[in-house]
Amino acid sequence: MYAAIQAIKKLERQHRLVFLTDGEQTVNELHRPPLAKVANTVQGLIVGVGGLKPVPLPKLDQENRMLGYWQRNEVKRVDRQPPTNEAAMTQEDRIFRSLLHEAELKQLAGTLGLSYHRLATVERFSEALRSVDMADRRVVETDVRWLLALSALLLIVAAHPMFPI
Repeated sequence: MYAAIQAIKKLERQHRLVFLTDGEQTVNELHRPPLAKVANTVQGLIVGVGGLKPVPLPKLDQENRMLGYWQRNEVKRVDRQPPTNEAAMTQEDRIFRSLLHEAELKQLAGTLGLSYHRLATVERFSEALRSVDMADRRVVETDVRWLLALSALLLIVAAHPMFPI
């Protein structure tokens, strides 16, 4: 999140940040970057994805074919749980499971001055993206001379029919 905000701040134009996450990689206070430095510097939205119950994460190949599920030892993450005895784990225990860490994401959004939205439906997500907070009015030059020329041509044709009745 910190790196995304830093990158947006370097862009010429003002952009909005939309960050989709389950919050699994939310770091603890010891490893957290200096968020106070980037708080309230960009506008945007943190979107919480996933459910409140842990579910296995599917592992996909480049063509989106399922290869199985991510295993705990394959996922680089900040441990929220104490280490477990790998030898005593069953195959089911070795599967990495993810869930939405909504409280942490809401707190992070508040700290950074961003809005929080939980992804529930496409319609609600679309509304959140089109909200006033995400809008950015800009004046852009548009060449409309072709519309005026086409309108004039249509008026001439309508006023002077080629085949009188």
